[in-house]
Order: sequence, then structure tokens, then C-alpha cells
Amino acid sequence: RWLAEEYKSSAEFKQLDPSTRKTRGRIIERLCREYGDLPYAMLNRQAVTKIRDKKTDTPSAANGDVKVIRYIYKAALARDLPGIDRDPTRDVAFLKSNNPKGHHSWTIEEVEKFEATYPIGTQPRLWLSLSLYAGCPRISDVVLLGRQYVTKGGRLQYTQFKNRNRAPVDMDIRFLDELRAIIDVSPTGDMIFLETEFGKPFSVNGFGNKVRDWCDAAGLPHCSSHGTRKAAAARLAELGCSDHEIMAMGGWKTLKEVQRYTAAARKRLMADNASDRLEADIARTKVSNRE
Repeated sequence: RWLAEEYKSSAEFKQLDPSTRKTRGRIIERLCREYGDLPYAMLNRQAVTKIRDKKTDTPSAANGDVKVIRYIYKAALARDLPGIDRDPTRDVAFLKSNNPKGHHSWTIEEVEKFEATYPIGTQPRLWLSLSLYAGCPRISDVVLLGRQYVTKGGRLQYTQFKNRNRAPVDMDIRFLDELRAIIDVSPTGDMIFLETEFGKPFSVNGFGNKVRDWCDAAGLPHCSSHGTRKAAAARLAELGCSDHEIMAMGGWKTLKEVQRYTAAARKRLMADNASDRLEADIARTKVSNRE
């Protein structure tokens, strides 16, 4: 526990976003309840592996424990705290996820079903439109978007909430006419587009719960706010946008991030292109399996 408290007093921890500090702090407290009275200098790879393996059924939580222990020991090494000469997590591999594909990506049919349930002029429809047309925003961005980010030149400019203090990503995209038209006939606040019935901005968790209710009511229990960013990227890929164009549109930093979202769409697009060429060759040569 002493070592964990040292980490919580470090600059590395204090410079994290408040939401990250809160989440990481909860994990630290739980680890301290279980292992807080044990000698930190004796923690080794085998012990960390045992801690990880206690959560084999929940790989994300298991990996989260390893990550937090890694943060604590790396900060301790950087500060030359006594009794520490190595990172005990260095050779501990992460467990494979139970859901390697991540959050479900909305399909065109699911978007249409949601839109049929919530017509233009409703708050659910406004949320979906912002999610699809305002730069593939995360829910932490959607709840903050408002008129103050729309320039006179017709652009939408804002800084993504995630990592805004450590490695900010500035968005600068065209404010689409379709999005503007939907906002103009939707219930909005004076500044923030999405507000509670009491005229206050939504919290991220509160709005996530509301989206969950909207999806359930629309008969889309497997859809969530997380899947719209992935779907927006996949749609751009299907339209033939390059990976660099998609990076600019959604604020991704690396090609690897984009390709994780667009791999399936790219595969379909390439298969369709190959099919087009095959059909054209069949028409040219008259060679097919038909009599």
C-alpha cells in the first residue's frame, strides 16, 4: 500500500485525466485490500502472473490489474524508490480478450432501424447524427459538443476529450449540411447540443445509460454508443476513403487504429472489386459455368 500511495502522489498519476485517475484509483484500492500488507520489493513475475490468473474469466479486468501494477513500478523505478530494481510485470503477457472484435459495429440496417424508431427532431436521432457525422466522436466528446465549436466558416473544431491533457487531438472537419439541418429542428441547449431535461449537460455515464435505453427500446440490445465510432470509420472505408483520410476525419493517431476498425469493410470492398472484374471478364469471354 505504501508503494501504491507513492504512485498516487506522483506527477505521472496527477497528470492523468480525472476519469482515468478515478478508474485507476479504484483498481489500486482493490489491489491494496488484497495485497496491501505484502512486501513490494518481493513482488516478481510469478506473483503478478498469479494475480492476473485469478481473473481468467474476465481478461480485460485481469489485464487491467497487470497494467496498474506496471504503472506503479515504472513510476517507482523512475524515482529510484528503495528496494526496487526491476518491473515485475515486464514478462507477464496479457490475456486474450473474450471478445477480440471489440464492441459491435452498427450495420447500415441497424442505423436504419434506429432512425425509423426515432425520427428527425428527437434527441436520440440527434445523438446518432452527431455520432456519425461530427468526426466519429466518442461519447465523451458527444456530450460536450455545441455551437461554440462551429466556426463562421462552416467547420467543426474541437479537441477530443480523451488524452486532452497528455496528447491532445484537435479536430477540424467540415460541418456537414445534413448535420446542420438535423440540429436546426432538434431540441438542443443554447450552447450544448445534448442536454438533460433540466437544461444541464449530460455526464458520460448518465448519457451512456440513456443510449442503452434508446437502443433497447429500438430492438437493438447488442448495439451501444461504443459501436458508432467503429461504424462511422467502416462506412468511410466502404466509400473508398483512404486510411489517412479516415484518420483525419476521426482523429485517430495511427494507421493501426484505423485498420482495426476498417479491416472488414476493406475486405468486403476488395472482394466486391474482384467480383466486378470477374463478371466483366465473364461478359467479355463468354466463359461461365452455364450451358
